[in-house]
Amino acid sequence: MENSRRRNYWIDVALFVLMLITFFSLAGHRGADVPGGQSVVHCIAGAALFILAVRHLGSHIDWIRKVYTTRRKDLPRKVRTRRRNDLLLFIWITACGASGLVMWISGYNEVLSHLHKITGVLASFTMLLHVGYHARWLVRATRCYVFNGGRKVPQEQPVGADSLTAK
Repeated sequence: MENSRRRNYWIDVALFVLMLITFFSLAGHRGADVPGGQSVVHCIAGAALFILAVRHLGSHIDWIRKVYTTRRKDLPRKVRTRRRNDLLLFIWITACGASGLVMWISGYNEVLSHLHKITGVLASFTMLLHVGYHARWLVRATRCYVFNGGRKVPQEQPVGADSLTAK
């Protein structure tokens, strides 16, 4: 259990860092590193972000199943809010990743470029909300794994699959 928590923590950190790299690698970028003018760093970080996001979803599959098979009105308010945010995050990342992949393979397309930019900004904003929802756990885990050498295991994230029935 402790190893999976540690692994999930480092995956979360890597996702956040990749999101920052992907977003800010285009700041002031006007070069043509790859066809269509995208930054190579942006393309590689975006692909890694997409792959790691799929891995992240896989590590939380039990929570996802529980949340999406429970009737909405039976869920605590926090869980309903997080479920909505997580669904939007999934949609934005999927649309952004798919449009980026299609442009990378087939070349620049103005419509896909606009879709990619809009969904990228929406995904970044929604990811920041997602990180905010888990900020207390992230602080505890950072203290444990980075500053305490992992001697004290942080508690589970505040709203886990076991707490779904509590109102």
